[in-house]
Amino acid sequence: MERRVRATEARVHFGTLIRQVMEQGDRVVVERAGRPQVVILSYEDYRRLQASAQHQEWRNALEEIGHLGETVWILREGESLPTPEEILRELREERLVQLAGLH
Repeated sequence: MERRVRATEARVHFGTLIRQVMEQGDRVVVERAGRPQVVILSYEDYRRLQASAQHQEWRNALEEIGHLGETVWILREGESLPTPEEILRELREERLVQLAGLH
C-alpha cells in the first residue's frame, strides 16, 4: 500500500513509518508543499527496483547496438565489416610501411 505524508509528519513519526514499511510492505511518499519529494520503501523493494533498472539499461544498450549495426551496414552500403584478423593485418602492414620510411 502507498501512503502519503507531509515531511514534518515523516520527521516526527519516522520510526513508525519504518516499522509500517517493514511489517506491512507499505511505501511512504513524503511530500513537501504538496509535492512528492522522496519515498520510503523496504530495502528488498529498493534492490528489486535497482535490478529492474539495470536490466532495462542492458535492454537499452542492446537496442542501441542494434541501431548502430544497422547504421554501419547502411553507411558501408551492405558491405560487411572486416574480421579482426583482417584489421590486424592491415594495421601491421601500415606500421611496417611507417617504420620503413623512418630509415
